Amino acid sequence: MPRPHRVLIVDDDALVRTGLRLILDSAADVEVVGEAADGDEVVQAVQTHAPDVVLMDLRMSRMDGSAATAVTRALPNPPHVIVLTTWPGTPAALSGDEQQTRRQR
Repeated sequence: MPRPHRVLIVDDDALVRTGLRLILDSAADVEVVGEAADGDEVVQAVQTHAPDVVLMDLRMSRMDGSAATAVTRALPNPPHVIVLTTWPGTPAALSGDEQQTRRQR
């Protein structure tokens, strides 16, 4: 059996983190390895938990998801980042470089 996908959840809303954990814990091929409550906690959490994937909220108070994604992706052997948000106008929240990166994928 292959190793499960290791996931780190990053969201400043504890209820959202709990809900995502409940959903993901029900999947046989996913292991939630940690959580972070804001973007400024992501680097330490990635270094501690070595996730394959980070589920990242865009809107957080101290460091937003866009900045946290850039910092995370600059790490050696960075995890993949999936942005989750309910914020309308999400593409406008991304910088030009990030929009270009998305188009190239």
